[in-house]
Amino acid sequence: MKLMNEQEASRLLGCTNVNSFFTSNLNKPGAEALRFKLPREAARQTILAKYLATLFCSENPCWLQITYWHDDSDANQDLFYGYRSGRGDVRKLQDASVYEFSPDDANQFISIVSMVLYFSWDARVFDPDEAFFINISHDEFIDCVVSSRDSLELLVSEFARLEMRRL
Repeated sequence: MKLMNEQEASRLLGCTNVNSFFTSNLNKPGAEALRFKLPREAARQTILAKYLATLFCSENPCWLQITYWHDDSDANQDLFYGYRSGRGDVRKLQDASVYEFSPDDANQFISIVSMVLYFSWDARVFDPDEAFFINISHDEFIDCVVSSRDSLELLVSEFARLEMRRL
């Protein structure tokens, strides 16, 4: 797992900024974007994080950018920063919000995506080869664009098993 700031991530992705890379691909012509209601229960959120790791990060590198987090006392940032400092990084989210995960980092991916879901933060999950783009919203929605019909069908069936309603 590699943690970096947006400038470092943009340089590695070969783009002007991570936001433009993500939004241009999420909204590219011909892409079918699916929106689902996120589960509210922690157990189903954890299962969702595990499923996303299995589908998107088990064979190829994937990236995650936390784009919105709460700064209030109820934000659980002490738990999040405790996790990060235990991994050797004490930077704040505003200084380093982009993660690159290798297939060997699936457990770290699950932990971070689970916290994003538990705390109702915003995050983007994507790969630099533009095969998938996932937008997790604090408004309890998840938008998905995948390049493969097989991945799309797997995603829809797994979300149905988690009782996630398509919108």
